[in-house]
Amino acid sequence: MKKTALFLLTLATAATMTSCVKVDVQGDIEPKEPEVSMGGMMGGMQLTNPIKTYENGEEISEILGFTVVPLPESENIVFSTISDDVAQVKFTNNGIEYTLRANDDSGDFSGVYTSVVSENTDEILLSDNTSVSVQTKTLTDGNTLIFWSNSENTIHYSLYIEGTPENISETIFSVLQNNNSEMHDYNGTVKDVDFDFNCIRTNAMYENKTHYPYAVVISSKEELDSYYETNKNAYYLERVEKVYSDTTIGFLDEADKYDESFFEENSLIFVVTENGSGSIRHSVKKVEISDMNTVITIKNTVPEICTADMANWHIFISVSKEDTVPNKIEIVFE
Repeated sequence: MKKTALFLLTLATAATMTSCVKVDVQGDIEPKEPEVSMGGMMGGMQLTNPIKTYENGEEISEILGFTVVPLPESENIVFSTISDDVAQVKFTNNGIEYTLRANDDSGDFSGVYTSVVSENTDEILLSDNTSVSVQTKTLTDGNTLIFWSNSENTIHYSLYIEGTPENISETIFSVLQNNNSEMHDYNGTVKDVDFDFNCIRTNAMYENKTHYPYAVVISSKEELDSYYETNKNAYYLERVEKVYSDTTIGFLDEADKYDESFFEENSLIFVVTENGSGSIRHSVKKVEISDMNTVITIKNTVPEICTADMANWHIFISVSKEDTVPNKIEIVFE
């Protein structure tokens, strides 16, 4: 089983296996739901609709003990349960339709019966100490169906994608992170917090085995200076005299903004990332806190044409000290 941090799909294998395709006589192309309507009669017995809709995933979590989370900025979101066992959310994101289901019983509950062209299994690293095994199936209609379970093997998921997202690997990685029960507290109180950010390009000085992204909380000027001294040989953290179109100001240029007076009421969070191209840019969309953690949502902007250079970034995020939860920070990519 291969190990990868982000790019989990090998859809190119589909073309090599078409000679083994079995025609699906059912022709089903989307998840099926029980076709039973409320108030129906069978043999004098009233049938109850097993599909129940809800306003949000929290309502489902209160009933089933687990839930499903759509991608950020999705549309046409519909939460439901099936037979009081399966959690489901249907949503549209960038014109692509998704059906995500979760169940505490294993087995294929996806409701998708289309024949499979190819399939592969990958170990996906979601954070430094969290990984999941993901089975990906490419279907004869060109759509994608994936399965995975949480690390305790207590909650099982299926994701049906009708079409091909522009950045399918990053999209699925985001779905996996957002629906990892170890990384989210569904029952905790979550609130958005105010923040400021700036992205500084700080290329690595040598190849290392660091797992990206990672976060560091800086609570004082002394800690900021110590971070620089500790990491200045690993990343380019110096000043930049001239800023070109593919660069930014230097780490030390940005660090000048954070003095003792800043740290009296604020904290600084570094999110350190690595990209396969220096053309990719980042923006922080949201910072949320709960009783257990801080969740930072970052959007990657990928141009149509990318340069072939590796790039590392330090994203400076400043928040009020009362909003910082330094013991656990999660990073979610849109």
